[in-house]
Amino acid sequence: MSSQARLLVTPATALVDDKVDITVERLAPRQPVTLHARLLEGTARFQSYAHYRADDTGRVVVAKQPSLGGLYTGVDQMGLFWSMQPSPGQKPGLRLRKKDVSTPFLVDLSVHDGHLDMMEEQNPAALVTTRLERWYLGKGVKRIPLREGRLRGALFLPPGEGPFPGVIDMFGSTGGFADYRSALLASRGFATLGTEAADWLLGHPKVQNHGVGLVGTSKAGEIVLAMATYMKQLSDPSAVDTYLSVEKSHCPIMFVTGEDDMNIPSVFHANKAIARMKAHGKTNYTLLKYPGTGHLIEPPYTPHCGFYFHPAFRVYVYAGGESKAHTAAQEDSWSKILDFLRKNVDKCETRSKL
Repeated sequence: MSSQARLLVTPATALVDDKVDITVERLAPRQPVTLHARLLEGTARFQSYAHYRADDTGRVVVAKQPSLGGLYTGVDQMGLFWSMQPSPGQKPGLRLRKKDVSTPFLVDLSVHDGHLDMMEEQNPAALVTTRLERWYLGKGVKRIPLREGRLRGALFLPPGEGPFPGVIDMFGSTGGFADYRSALLASRGFATLGTEAADWLLGHPKVQNHGVGLVGTSKAGEIVLAMATYMKQLSDPSAVDTYLSVEKSHCPIMFVTGEDDMNIPSVFHANKAIARMKAHGKTNYTLLKYPGTGHLIEPPYTPHCGFYFHPAFRVYVYAGGESKAHTAAQEDSWSKILDFLRKNVDKCETRSKL
């Protein structure tokens, strides 16, 4: 057994939708090891682990070698992130959400000798440890609190002079104010506002004034589609998990749905909306539907949450989905949402390079 193991993570600081390379070196040939990831967000504790066997040179390359056990199996570069689960002793229905985007998720990664069940082990000795930073707020992105009249929220602006394509980003009925996705959208080049104030956003000097895009999850998807139907300022709504009658809308619409959504039958409702559009000769729609995918389709590598506590209704809710399929859907849909927004909202040739 090696006592001089080295753990390399590249990049150690990155956005949450960026992949990282994890390599362990200076192990004994064919040595069994456990990789363990831990994350603390407020009082919530999450962790994951996977079993590997070093190759004949004493190396483990996570992107190339299969996990043999733990919380996921097979070759998966980001498995240690999406497979995270609440640590033992946490409340049921815990959902990992970033509350303060001015700070990163801090992920502590460690390597342990042998194949261990890290959900049962209490502070086993580590061969080597390191810490990663996973950010929603990219370098140079500005968060500007908004309190004008009845408007409340925050505007996120990418670095640079602009003007930037504008996006309104909304969540559903869980209550509170979540701006982690807005921060990530701004980190990818969009001026993003977390409240439905299209005229205000279009009037901002750093926002392109031809129209805005919308991203809405769950109940907010209905708001997105209502705005697409009755407002002229929209260039592109992306509705996640729900539907509304939208045959009057002229802007491109993307429906993002999970076939195992146990909250609402999102595929059924999206198909019903599309049928109405087809009946009126409309072709301005795109449907993404994913098998094994539940209701809460988040940015890439977010741990799958199939069961959560709904703070507004004070009940536990089944969201559905199978972890590996759901996380694959999150990765695929996120890249397609970004491409969709760039194509339909960004009318300038110069874009943020983040």
